[in-house]
Amino acid sequence: RDEGLRPVMLLNVRVATSHPDVLTPDRCLKLIAFCMEFALRFLLLPGRVESQVVIIDLKDVSAYGLPVSALKGVISLLGKHYVGRLYQMYVVNAPYLVTGLYSVVKPLLSDRQQNKIIFVSKPQDVFPKLMALHQLDECYGGSKKASSYPFVMPPGPFTAGAKKPHDNPVKHCSSAVSRETILGRLWERGLKAEDVELPWSNEAPRVFRSAGVDPPPNCD
Repeated sequence: RDEGLRPVMLLNVRVATSHPDVLTPDRCLKLIAFCMEFALRFLLLPGRVESQVVIIDLKDVSAYGLPVSALKGVISLLGKHYVGRLYQMYVVNAPYLVTGLYSVVKPLLSDRQQNKIIFVSKPQDVFPKLMALHQLDECYGGSKKASSYPFVMPPGPFTAGAKKPHDNPVKHCSSAVSRETILGRLWERGLKAEDVELPWSNEAPRVFRSAGVDPPPNCD
């Protein structure tokens, strides 16, 4: 997660280009959809954390070897089916030709879209200022070992620059969240705060108390 508690999803394009027969464009889309649905169910919280960060790593991928079809599909999927879920997209280790092409396309994008896409030439200088070092892969200036699935989720602190996780973190915090929790509550004019409080699972009181936090009023 970054400093704002947003989940960070890393897309290593080199892996897809190295196994084109396995990671077809259709399978890539299904993989991204799985990751997004997992995040919605276990990593996001309505009203608190509702979006995530995506890092697209183009290291060792030539401009002519880009899986254009797969990348277009991913961008379309995020833009049409997961509207508002993308906080920031960082593109790292991009070939010069890709950077040049983006400078041509950039004026055609809206200001909002332009602000969401950031090309990073030196990730080691940028990412450690955005998240804790134990949340960040070593290749980007952090201390976390590279991993894929099952997802590795280091505990807090999440303050940018923090060097190590808590010694005794509370485990299985996601058990406090139910399917009703992730649906959230619609806020309408005239409603009181207690009318839009999130529902929690039966395990929530134990999780909150284990973390040294008083459970919300509607949690007991």
